[in-house]
Amino acid sequence: MSTFDFEKADTTEDTIDEIINYLNWIMAKLDSKNVKRLNTNETSIKSANGETYINGPILEMYDSAPILRLRQGLDVSTSLFIFELFNNAGTKTVGTDSDGNATFSGTITASEIVGGTITIGTNNDIFKADSNGIYLGHAAFADAPFSVNMQGHLKAIDAEIQGIITGSSFNTFEDGQNNYIQLDSTGLKGYEKVGTEWELNGLIISSVSWADTYWYYKGTKYLGIEYHPVGVSFRNYNSAGTISYEFLFSANGTTYPNGDWDFQYCNAINNLITSTDGAHNHGIPNGTIIATSSDGINIDGFETFVESGAHSHTVEPTVPAP
Repeated sequence: MSTFDFEKADTTEDTIDEIINYLNWIMAKLDSKNVKRLNTNETSIKSANGETYINGPILEMYDSAPILRLRQGLDVSTSLFIFELFNNAGTKTVGTDSDGNATFSGTITASEIVGGTITIGTNNDIFKADSNGIYLGHAAFADAPFSVNMQGHLKAIDAEIQGIITGSSFNTFEDGQNNYIQLDSTGLKGYEKVGTEWELNGLIISSVSWADTYWYYKGTKYLGIEYHPVGVSFRNYNSAGTISYEFLFSANGTTYPNGDWDFQYCNAINNLITSTDGAHNHGIPNGTIIATSSDGINIDGFETFVESGAHSHTVEPTVPAP
């Protein structure tokens, strides 16, 4: 390394120029061989393109404006190591610390993002994704108006859907309700909660029995409109589930009544033809049933359903088998 000897009386202009040149040479050649430690409150390295400050554990870089563009090092106020980037307006765009906290003001592009929680928004104007699932509208999963849990269960306050909805079962049910309608592969069914159990109640439409329609009350079937190979059957059921009476409307225009028919409250029955298990029929053209006493009914000159009459008739036609 070159040396330079100063003489006390050597103060000529040429000598001063030599000293300046020598100092410039020293600063240009600083390395680990000739600089072991630099003690200073602040060090600045400047050029036409910008300036770098070293102030203890913090390093700051400025552009030529000068505007702060980078800060990194130990933040003594938080005891965290920081790394921060700033745009050309001096606004921080990227920030990280040694606790793993990071902020970004721009778009994040990545092939894969792996993490524990995503939060967008503040307070209850928020979207979150965490171990509960995804939800929005409330910071708590259970109170969010929209949510999907990890099992795929969807909760929504309202919906507008275009297109086809595909599912195995759709229920109009909410906690606290005592009735709901279910639509699934077996048809449309109404349910009522009786005690702790759900029972069929209301209109039931089957999709597995030619769209048969039934009315239930508290789990018991009382009325049905059912498919029949020759037409449509209108059936009433008793509490045991057995058909108590029936009308079969056939495709050829014939109506087949079945069961016990009580005419005691009828005012008139016209053109009635009854078939019995005996060897005869009764044709009653324009016949009229007139209640004459408490023990019988006159049907145009003969008595039926009387305690002391000669005979009675039961109307039991043969209904085609289902």
